[in-house]
Amino acid sequence: MLARRAAELACEDARAEAIGPVLREEVGGAFARILACTGVFKCDASGRAGWDAFIKKLG
Repeated sequence: MLARRAAELACEDARAEAIGPVLREEVGGAFARILACTGVFKCDASGRAGWDAFIKKLG
């Protein structure tokens, strides 16, 4: 993560402001990959509806 996001986090002043959104995005992406791999939300109409409802609850 740090290698890919280094430019966003390079400046110490920007780091304090940027770390929250960066962490939220990275953790969310990892969580989405885990859910996809475990088949929690199948790739069909019902699964997509469940995924959309889940994402909506996250805000």
